[in-house]
Amino acid sequence: MYDYRNDLMTIIQNIGASPAELAQGRTILQAALNLINALPVDRTSRPTHRRNHQPPAHQFQIKRHETAPRRTPVTPPASQAPAKSAEVAKPKATLAPAVPNGQPTPASATTVKPAPAPVISQPTAPLPPLNGDQYAALNKLKGLAQELTGFINQTNTAVPAFVNLTKRLAKLEADLSEADQTALASRLTPVKQLLTQAQAVMAPRLPKPAPKPAPQPKPAPQPKPKPTPAKATKPVPSANPMAAALAKEDVKKVPAPFNSQKGQYVVQRELTGAQLLTDSGQAAGHISETIVRKFNLVSGTIVKADINPTDIFVHKALRQIDHLGDLKFDDAQQIQTFDFGVVNKHKRHLRVTFNSNNEPLLVNGKKYAFLLDEDNLQATNGSIVELAWYTNDPDSMRIRWTYPTTAEKTAAKQAAKKRAKPATTLSVPTEKRYPGIDLSGQTVAVLVGNRQEHEDYEATIRLYGGEPTVIDGFKTQKSYLKSKLRGADLVILVKSKAHHGTSKAVVDFQNQLGYNFAVANTLSMGQFEDALYRAANGFPADTASFANQDLTDQIGAALDKVKK
Repeated sequence: MYDYRNDLMTIIQNIGASPAELAQGRTILQAALNLINALPVDRTSRPTHRRNHQPPAHQFQIKRHETAPRRTPVTPPASQAPAKSAEVAKPKATLAPAVPNGQPTPASATTVKPAPAPVISQPTAPLPPLNGDQYAALNKLKGLAQELTGFINQTNTAVPAFVNLTKRLAKLEADLSEADQTALASRLTPVKQLLTQAQAVMAPRLPKPAPKPAPQPKPAPQPKPKPTPAKATKPVPSANPMAAALAKEDVKKVPAPFNSQKGQYVVQRELTGAQLLTDSGQAAGHISETIVRKFNLVSGTIVKADINPTDIFVHKALRQIDHLGDLKFDDAQQIQTFDFGVVNKHKRHLRVTFNSNNEPLLVNGKKYAFLLDEDNLQATNGSIVELAWYTNDPDSMRIRWTYPTTAEKTAAKQAAKKRAKPATTLSVPTEKRYPGIDLSGQTVAVLVGNRQEHEDYEATIRLYGGEPTVIDGFKTQKSYLKSKLRGADLVILVKSKAHHGTSKAVVDFQNQLGYNFAVANTLSMGQFEDALYRAANGFPADTASFANQDLTDQIGAALDKVKK
């Protein structure tokens, strides 16, 4: 029984205007002829499905023009080409191209090799019903088949395009499920065969893969050579001395010219005050403008200072450096200042436009007015100030320092005279408060803040015959405290001028080092002598515990009297 669907699909798949589709003209015409032969003559009944159906008398036949030269198509394999088109695909005799005078030459004299025609496998079975994704895959397979035909006929020889086409086909096949591949097997298999043919045609153009290196045999273990004494050799001079110097500089980092573990820091000036930096460039603390002016500090000044959680005590300035690593110290380049600026009232605010020498305030070469609120706490009308701002940021301008006026200096001197104590009153006692205490040959350690009344405590301890040792009460490092307390017989802690961590460390070390310990709540010398009395007699450390013990002793004595 004749099945017209195969011939109909052949026409639908191969008809078109591209070179590859035009080359399929014979196949399309043969399929159309088969359809025409299957039609009934009266056009009223449905086509008969007879295999050996004879064409009607009026059926036309396709004749070939024997004189025109034709290209001989490549004979497809028996598994791919239809049986009915085998006779049509036989090559005919061809003529050689015409000579210049227009007369053709015999084919035996000049033979023209015909270009291979594309080979498209015709489906051998109808497609089952397809879903939307399968129809989309079918259209992609049609496009790939057309492109592969172009590579087989060498109408397209671009290697990147062929590699891209191979990847597209592999990706399409990977995206298809098993059910999709089964449904499209009659279309997918011919496309794979076309790919194989196209690879054979493009093989000379494709880059060959690099050969894999042959595995090398493992070297046999060799005996270790005996060590020979090294001979002194002269150093070979480097071809580039600068590169050698830079490499040596990278290996060996230049240390900072000061040690922060010894309380040394470098000053980095700010708009107001300054920042203390460690030898590694880390911020350690901020000092006020007053301290900066007291020691005349600038960026790059190395100072000796004690940094505590609550305050910073600067002892002295040591020396000057110009950089720390990549950080350069140049106040004149980084910060601009305007000295002795006069604050004047202008409308509803204060402003600084001139200094005491009647010189204008200039920023980037232009006159500038620095405005202040009337209720600010830094300056009033008539104040003399110093302004500072970063070179690249005029909006950062602020008052760095307010110079005291004559009236302010006079008022400060009078206030200082009122606060001054008479010269005859001394805080150091001249007589013992506890005459029975003798500290001869004993070392007394006092933990108190930075340089706070150190001389007074030392004089009081010597009054009782002891040897004083004053320790900074704000340092909490246990190694530092342990080394200072190791040889002490008595330890007095001034509670108001000591860190909580320090007092805890002193209590922890008491059992280990075996010293007597007492606490003075304030800087008063009376409380200090009370603490000295408790420590010398082994009484409790603070006054509250001492009072409780005294009360307990009195109750115990009363009970003993009742028993008697």
